[in-house]
Amino acid sequence: MGIRGGHILYWLARPGHAPDDGTVLYNEGRGPLWEHHEMGCLAFLLAVLTGTAQTEYFSHLYEVQKPTEHRFATADRTLGATEQ
Repeated sequence: MGIRGGHILYWLARPGHAPDDGTVLYNEGRGPLWEHHEMGCLAFLLAVLTGTAQTEYFSHLYEVQKPTEHRFATADRTLGATEQ
């Protein structure tokens, strides 16, 4: 998954391991800095969105948005589909 400035997120999945046992790796794209998180991809994305990720690179997202709460909705509700 590419991020602004050429930064890239990798999800390292190993044969014989459950997907949730994977590691999320972050590379700044133009240098040698790497950050790794011993958790699955979904757990990492949730941690970033809720501001609980221990990361140097994504903490600004939480500070910019300063959400009071996170809400999840179905695609039908988000897209305004009507029930029949």
